[in-house]
This record gives sequence, C-alpha cells and structure tokens, in this order.
Amino acid sequence: MYLIVGNWKMNPGSLNEAIKIYKQVLKIKKSNKVQVAVCVPSIYLANLSKIKKTIVQLGLQDACSMATGAETGLNSIKMATAYKPGYMLAGHSEVRMRNDTDKDVN
Repeated sequence: MYLIVGNWKMNPGSLNEAIKIYKQVLKIKKSNKVQVAVCVPSIYLANLSKIKKTIVQLGLQDACSMATGAETGLNSIKMATAYKPGYMLAGHSEVRMRNDTDKDVN
C-alpha cells in the first residue's frame, strides 16, 4: 500500500478556498493500492473535520509534544485529537530549521 500525503503548508489563503479545495480532494476514488491524506493548516482543521469524509484522511501539519503550556502559536496533540486527524507530519524541514530536534520529533 502506498501513502500519498498533500501538505498544504500555509495555503490556501482563506477558509472558503480551503473548503472548496478539500471537497475536490474528497472526490478521489478508492484504491486498494493507495491511501490519501491531506495535512492542512491547524486554523482550518476544525472546519474541515466537519465535512463528510471519503477515503481521504485529514491530517495535522505539526504539533507540540507538550499537552498544555505557554507555547504561543503552537497546538498540542491533545488539542488536535478532538478533530480526529488520521495523520500528523513530524520533523518537516521548515520545523527543523526552527530548532526541533530528533528528540522533539521522536
């Protein structure tokens, strides 16, 4: 089984665009050989998680390993679980450049 994951990074520029694009992605046909996920900006996760799913999994782009705390702009895995993301990107190069270590990623 292959896994294809689309990482939206800081795109698109609005929730309306995100919904439109996500609904198009959800039209992907089922395959026994390929699983598909889209990792979206956290600001869109709550709204996109309300849309009826198909075979496409919704994913989180990154998360802080701390459950709570004074980490401005970060989201914890605990916070994201309410939206049931199927995947999460960890150790992405842009995050690594901001000092995430192997320990953080693991």
